[in-house]
Formats: sequence, C-alpha cells, structure tokens
Amino acid sequence: MNDDIPKYNEITKGYIYKWREQNPEKYNEYHRKYYALKKEDPEWREKHNKRCREYNRRYAEKKRGGEPAKSRGRPKKPTDFLSILEEKFKNDDINNTVN
Repeated sequence: MNDDIPKYNEITKGYIYKWREQNPEKYNEYHRKYYALKKEDPEWREKHNKRCREYNRRYAEKKRGGEPAKSRGRPKKPTDFLSILEEKFKNDDINNTVN
C-alpha cells in the first residue's frame, strides 16, 4: 500500500475542520443542543462532573508546582488558651503565687 495517499479518516477530518471554520454559528448551536440533551442524563452528568473535578485538581496541582494546597477560609481560633500562654511565655519565669 502507498503511504503517500491520505487515509479516509484524514480526508474526512480535513473537511470537518474546514466546515467548522466556515460555519462557527452552526457548529456552536449543534454543540449547545448536544450538551443540553446530555445534561438531562444523570449518569452522563455525574461522569462529566467527575472528569471535570479530576482535571481541575490536576491543573491546580500543576500550577502550585507540587506544593501542598493552601488552606481556604478564615483561620480557626484556637480554643486551648493554656497551651497558647505556655507557648508564649515558654522561657519566662511566671510567678503563679497570688499575694
């Protein structure tokens, strides 16, 4: 077989891309209808959302450069005040006696 002759799939792909460039409104409308129809299927939607979450997780990890994720939201206030005081006055002499 001659390798110089393009295969059927390559020829078809070329025509598809050419049509897309010439008819962007029709192409976009087709995809809007397709996704509107697919969104009604709960199994497809769950699979789609799962893929999106995984993609977004990988992208965020790549963007961070392997560093751990930053905590989000307001930091929690510590409730153990005794340990805070001990940490604050670690090396200071504290007089615990009351006069």
